[in-house]
Amino acid sequence: MLRTLIRVRLASIKTAFLRQGSGLGRRGGRGTRILIGIAFAYLGLCLLALIGMLCYAMAAPLAGAGLGWLYHAVAGLIAVSLCFMGSVFLAQSQIFDARDNELLLSMPVPPRLIVASRLLSFLLLNYLYTAIVMAPAAAVYAVQLSPGPMFYVSYVLGFLLLPMLSTAITCIIGWLITLLISRLRHKNLVTGLAMIVFFFVFMALYMNLQSYAMALIQNGQEIAAVIQRVLPPFYSFGMAAEGSVLHLVLTAVWCLVPLTLVYLLLARSFQKLATTNRGAAKVKYVAREMHVASPRAALLRKELGRIFGFPLYLFNCGIGGPLAVILGVVVLVQGPGILNTLSAAYGLTDMGFLVPFVLIVLCFCAICTCTSAPSISLEGPYLWIVRANPVRESDLFFAKVMANVLIGGVPLAVASVLFVIALPMSAANAALVIILPLLAQTFMAFLGLCLNLLMPRLDWVSQAAVVKQSGSVMAAVFGGMGMIAFPALLYGFWLSSVMSFEIFGLLVCIVLAFGCLLMHRYLGRGGLRRFRAL
Repeated sequence: MLRTLIRVRLASIKTAFLRQGSGLGRRGGRGTRILIGIAFAYLGLCLLALIGMLCYAMAAPLAGAGLGWLYHAVAGLIAVSLCFMGSVFLAQSQIFDARDNELLLSMPVPPRLIVASRLLSFLLLNYLYTAIVMAPAAAVYAVQLSPGPMFYVSYVLGFLLLPMLSTAITCIIGWLITLLISRLRHKNLVTGLAMIVFFFVFMALYMNLQSYAMALIQNGQEIAAVIQRVLPPFYSFGMAAEGSVLHLVLTAVWCLVPLTLVYLLLARSFQKLATTNRGAAKVKYVAREMHVASPRAALLRKELGRIFGFPLYLFNCGIGGPLAVILGVVVLVQGPGILNTLSAAYGLTDMGFLVPFVLIVLCFCAICTCTSAPSISLEGPYLWIVRANPVRESDLFFAKVMANVLIGGVPLAVASVLFVIALPMSAANAALVIILPLLAQTFMAFLGLCLNLLMPRLDWVSQAAVVKQSGSVMAAVFGGMGMIAFPALLYGFWLSSVMSFEIFGLLVCIVLAFGCLLMHRYLGRGGLRRFRAL
């Protein structure tokens, strides 16, 4: 029974990551799985390389300063943190809000087995995350310092024990997230925003790991004192790796006891947690005058509601806007200091090269916001409702394009203004920084809708499969990258000696506007025919 439950839960976790739909044939499904496997392998290799370089920079200096245990403690802390970041939202959806909770409870399956299967499934997932950190950390330390046998014993046991601590913490935080979100009125929007914030926090940590390593080396004694006082599980693991049997036992206690307590608590109260209706924020109805909206306005409001009501949709297809605003705020705060940073990192000493760099960044944010690419596919089984309503297809197309333009264009406009304020540039360059990203966003909105009409996927089982795996989304992303790369390479290798960047930027604006007009014309003719044939 337990083995079957674990197998089902692992399949559910796999679905949460990959979201396989039923619209793929056997060959297409195998090809998609291969591509996704390659992508995950590449990501894993990148993380292994990054952790390896980080450990290589820390191992010898910390060991030479008599703080070898701090190296192991930091490795354990990174492993547990990676486990937490990789599974906290998954725990919320797979344990406390799982769709099969009531189904399993209606069967002769003891709640303790349900809880055990879910904890063990997450433990297996956390072992994968832990291996990404512990393997390079152990290899680097072993090669550089040739430790004794106790080091290897401690790392093997640490690999087995630390994910248990992470699983316990993840379950507690996941329960708190579930309790908080269930009482919010706009819980889907809050979940989507939380995922975006979590992503940016992870990227900030990822991009600053090297500076953290340098700070750790320079302030080793102070950081060691803090870890010893505030984070005793990791201090015990570090001391165990240095040969302390007592601290190895303490590490086991720190990891086994929390997981055991969490299991006992969940097993005792799982039925209540899974079936309790916690309620939500209520809105008291107030009678007020009703307003009539045009079909376009009503469809636009419906489209925006779908985007903001589906956290994964907002996260995968709308992350460019927040990214642009964050970059704009960073540039505004740093002010002229950003010029020195760019000069040192990329050699951009001339504003003539800085403005193209800014435009490339903003246009990249534009291609990261393409909500129109899966918008037709998401109609799926509800397509007949759209056709039954007395609205024109052109109004539906308008709503999907305009929703994309609003979600991406408004943050881009704010970010562009921040860049113009923060960086010294001519009036012509300022106009380009404001206008070109907005045109690029409009181009992406039209491109995504056209591609979705050409490559619809209406037989999905999970909406997430459409957002994450459909061909129109992939084609829109790669098409947007080509929209950035081709003009950049064309100007950098050929036209920079022929014309000024202002003239070239004007030509790019004209081409993008012309492309938008062509796609608008297609939507009014060929696009209508394809939509009616769906």
